[in-house]
Amino acid sequence: MLLHGEHSPEDVKDFAGSIHKSGKRMLQLIANIMDFAKIDSGQEAVAKQPFSLLAMMHKIFDMYKSPVFAKGIELSCVVPIELTNTVIIADEHKLIQILAKLMDNALNFTKEGMIELSCAIRDHLLILKVKDSGVGIARSEQAKIFESFYQTDMSFTRDQAGAGLGLPICKGLARLLGGDITVNSEPGKGSEFTLEVPIEVAENLSL
Repeated sequence: MLLHGEHSPEDVKDFAGSIHKSGKRMLQLIANIMDFAKIDSGQEAVAKQPFSLLAMMHKIFDMYKSPVFAKGIELSCVVPIELTNTVIIADEHKLIQILAKLMDNALNFTKEGMIELSCAIRDHLLILKVKDSGVGIARSEQAKIFESFYQTDMSFTRDQAGAGLGLPICKGLARLLGGDITVNSEPGKGSEFTLEVPIEVAENLSL
């Protein structure tokens, strides 16, 4: 449309916005396909190192506070007082990768209300939760959302233009880390995704 005929500055701005939005979506799709292929082929490696749990939680909060607040949604990050100085040994990059995709998912499917990010440690398990007040997921769909895109019924995600790879990547990464991810959800009442991953607590380290 830009190449043919004359257009007003408003039209050009709208066209450019569509191009930019579609380009970002395509780049995300390509990145997801590459991530999924690496996990599926066993080429993804785990790199454990000590890091501050509180600092990691703040990274995720800082990444999403602007887009979440821009939608008028409340965002909270809950870290128990006893964990504020805790240093753990795990693959921080992969944990952030999983949390980012869960936050993307919550943001896409929540029009109003809240998104809450929280953490806990129990019996050498790191428990990370992303809870939202979004549209929710029917029980019949809850197993399918973790399957690869060519197996999942995509009807409930079309409005959000998802490719059905974000949650399967989360599941694959969680299992790569020796853990798992589950969902508790009800249509119209939001969703809560729970990631549980075995970790070591670095008792004598401070960062």
